Amino acid sequence: NIPVYKGFIKKNIASLFKNSRCDPADTKESGQNGCHIVYLDGPPAYNQTGPVYDSVWYAPFKESRPIQQTSALDLLLAAVPNGVRCVKKSHCRYDPVPPPPHQLTCKDDPCPSGQDCCQ
Repeated sequence: NIPVYKGFIKKNIASLFKNSRCDPADTKESGQNGCHIVYLDGPPAYNQTGPVYDSVWYAPFKESRPIQQTSALDLLLAAVPNGVRCVKKSHCRYDPVPPPPHQLTCKDDPCPSGQDCCQ
């Protein structure tokens, strides 16, 4: 039943936005330290942008990891109806050049394994 499924998706999206969302830009503006985002292999090469999502959509935001972003994206994409097309050409071609890799340090969270400072 398509209407029931659409309602289910909409309710999950509402819960995701209400309970389990954090936007790094909003937290910096309010004087907070930002969202707690865990990267197992160091931070991303690009600036952190939001929003980011937790894996528990019915509870307050606690932390985010890349895999949780995938599940949230799957949910959001499930609500896109058939036939939607990109109309703003500049947004349709987003494909940034990846920056070169850099060495992780003791300041990275989490600290890279094998570093004395991580002990």
